[in-house]
Amino acid sequence: MSVLLKKVVWCRYDDLTTPIIITDGIDMNVNRGIDIKNNILMITLLNSAVRLDSESNLLHKYIDYTGNIMFQEQDQIKLYLKYTDDASDIEDDAWSSTSNTLPSSDYLKGVYYVIEFNTKHNNKGTPIKLKCADKCYVLFSKLLAKAFIESDSLTAPEIIQKVVRFSSQNQNGEYLGSGGDAGAKYDIDAKLVSESGYIQNTRKNTTEKGGVNADTTFPTVAVSKVWKPVYEWINELSQIESLNTSDELTNTSDIVYGRPFLYYVDEENKFHWFETDNTVDETITIGTTTGIFDYNLDKKVFDTVNFIIFRGGEDFYGKGTLDYYIEDTTNIKTLRMRVIAMTDIAKKLIQAEISSGNLVANSAGTFNFSGAKYNRNGNVSPAWNSTTYTNDSDYNTALKTEIYRIGNSRCRSLAKGLAHARYKGNMERKGSIVQVGNLLNITNINTGQKSELLRIMGVRDTINKTGWFSQLDIEQDQEAIIEGDVL
Repeated sequence: MSVLLKKVVWCRYDDLTTPIIITDGIDMNVNRGIDIKNNILMITLLNSAVRLDSESNLLHKYIDYTGNIMFQEQDQIKLYLKYTDDASDIEDDAWSSTSNTLPSSDYLKGVYYVIEFNTKHNNKGTPIKLKCADKCYVLFSKLLAKAFIESDSLTAPEIIQKVVRFSSQNQNGEYLGSGGDAGAKYDIDAKLVSESGYIQNTRKNTTEKGGVNADTTFPTVAVSKVWKPVYEWINELSQIESLNTSDELTNTSDIVYGRPFLYYVDEENKFHWFETDNTVDETITIGTTTGIFDYNLDKKVFDTVNFIIFRGGEDFYGKGTLDYYIEDTTNIKTLRMRVIAMTDIAKKLIQAEISSGNLVANSAGTFNFSGAKYNRNGNVSPAWNSTTYTNDSDYNTALKTEIYRIGNSRCRSLAKGLAHARYKGNMERKGSIVQVGNLLNITNINTGQKSELLRIMGVRDTINKTGWFSQLDIEQDQEAIIEGDVL
């Protein structure tokens, strides 16, 4: 019979090196998901009376002698969990409630920080419920306005690293920067794989068709956003337009990546960005693999969208731009259409040209924008590429091309998960440390799934007096685009 080992460690915000062992956790719930979701730990503490003050008043465990609760915002909570059949584990100091020795990081469920707490006083006791979040909430709370142009010669992984670092720099941060950021401190560790981190910065050496890809460097990209949250930056840079060269995308050569990259922040607040592939992390046979309690899958067709018409806004001449996107890999026989206004694309691009001086106001100007007229300021290089334009027509054509590129990227992002009938569901299993993003190979002969590849999109752990249980949100990946001509 397996024994559940758990260790909850509390460190004060001003002394993160001195662990305090919490032993009276009544129950805990932990959520962790892919795509930079706000990962949360909820823990309820018994907070029993443990001593008397000088006036013989009862003092509870987490109340100090001044009568104030001891927990403060940004206090750190670490949670370690392990099921074991080995008696030596039970006797190990690392799992002792009286030892400050910590278990291996292999059993670390997460590092969280107190963001709020709730107190109760009733006939059942005086429990305290802590709500804690990992450093993902740092990324959620920051809005970034910045432009990376082609002359910066930055690739998608390099821009992602900068965006995450811009949004998580902190003089008290736990992680040090690298390269040009050496010496700076960050709450989230955003290192490239070449720097011993987890942001993939080398492309695979094969194409989606199985051919040879001789160019394993990511193409340089240009992107700009005004006061947009970090996850929007990362989501756009994870689409195939930023992962393949223009030749690869226009069928001149084979596509290297036909699916968007995945990303998440792990239990140690380290940022991961990596390709979607079919490498299986675990094989499960329902009815044979032990520790599986419940299993539920739907194959959804009714929520699909595979055809998007979008309005990208007015060009320099005040004429509207309209384009459409069809998801090439859809397995639905009919088109499921949605019309979406994306007029902010043109507005932001033109406003960036005005801000950079490429457009100058002139009452008799050739171009129109927001009721005012403008002229091109001589020979100009726009914010989105390094080409120099010497006439209005070519400049306007370049603008429309960029509008369509961004619109297609947004459409592909919107269609992600909506263009195919795919398996999606959940599985409850005996508590285990599983990584979001892992790929499961699942077979259930009773319900007709044979070696179906399902990815873990989220994990919800419940720890209480009856044990530790993990519920996995699982779904099939979208199909890879094999052919080019996708712009």
